[in-house]
Amino acid sequence: MNLKKSLFLLPNAITLASIFCGFDAIRIASDARSDDDFFRAALLLIFAMIFDTLDGRVARATKTQSAFGLQ
Repeated sequence: MNLKKSLFLLPNAITLASIFCGFDAIRIASDARSDDDFFRAALLLIFAMIFDTLDGRVARATKTQSAFGLQ
């Protein structure tokens, strides 16, 4: 398997991690019963921001930009 052909999966996986963290933060915050739930939701949003920053940098570093990552 050619490494260059499969390298585009890395930034897309990071983008998906960012999306899942954001959706999970919304899910947790919408059904929050304590301050602990809001803390976990805020922590997930911070992770989503980190993943969002990383995916662009990884895509530029590996020269593997896709339409999915641009959105």
